[in-house]
Amino acid sequence: MRKLNNSFKELANNLQTEVQASVAESLDVISCTLDMVRGENVALESERDPDFRNRVDAELREVVVEMARIAGVVSNQGAAGGPVEEE
Repeated sequence: MRKLNNSFKELANNLQTEVQASVAESLDVISCTLDMVRGENVALESERDPDFRNRVDAELREVVVEMARIAGVVSNQGAAGGPVEEE
């Protein structure tokens, strides 16, 4: 029974590590995509519709803050939720 318990804890820890890495990778991809969209559209949209550009910039700032919050939660899960410890 102890061997099964230890095996389960190891599997849970490995899964948590993989999920954290996957979320971090996804957040990086989203961040790069947002940067690319912002960079490509800034000059064009600022000339055509400055109000639209300001709204997009405001929304992008909110998304970046939310992504940072999510990344913090995910990384703190490893610290606060931590790996399952042996009894």
